[in-house]
Amino acid sequence: QIIKGYLEYIQRYDYDKVAKQLNINKEIIKEKALLLANLTPYPGAHFVSKKPQYIRPDIEVQLIDDEVVINLIDDWMPRLYINARYIEMLKQKKIDEKTKEFIHEKVNAAKNLINNINRRNETLLLLAYAIMNKQKEFLYKGPGYLKPLIYADLGSELGFHESTIARAVANKYAQTRWGVFELKYFFVKRIQSMNNDDTSSDVIMKRIKELINAE
Repeated sequence: QIIKGYLEYIQRYDYDKVAKQLNINKEIIKEKALLLANLTPYPGAHFVSKKPQYIRPDIEVQLIDDEVVINLIDDWMPRLYINARYIEMLKQKKIDEKTKEFIHEKVNAAKNLINNINRRNETLLLLAYAIMNKQKEFLYKGPGYLKPLIYADLGSELGFHESTIARAVANKYAQTRWGVFELKYFFVKRIQSMNNDDTSSDVIMKRIKELINAE
């Protein structure tokens, strides 16, 4: 009863409130509170040696007025910039050529890094938008409604090589209203039925689950 209805009062040490509500002696409430304080909310943690790896989505996908809207989730990543002090040093005549050459090399390397990150994000957004437009039915209905989709389908549409697409979506995750999914999840095999209709392995798995659950 305490856990179900009065845990917030226990957390605030408001034992009088709980005792009054349950019509129990305050000392008994204190005993129960001490017992609760010695319990762990993660009992399985004692039997696990590895720490859990939490997934951080790379993008958030929403359907707004039937339009696919994708936001890049990169607020955890520090903003990269080049310190203006070093740019100014390159303009100073009193700095010797060897130092200037060193600074110039490092500034160019930093610019390349920033440009590569920006290109990576642009490619990710472009691919994600193309994927989600192909899988719009999933965004409406959830798992079990993925359409057949392979890397080659997007490659011909966007002008990317299949290997480029495979690298771009590897270990990337999307937050949807149905949960977090790896981008590779949205690529499913095309399976031809006896009626020559194309369907996806995702739809077939959904139908199998429905049949089993109905037994």
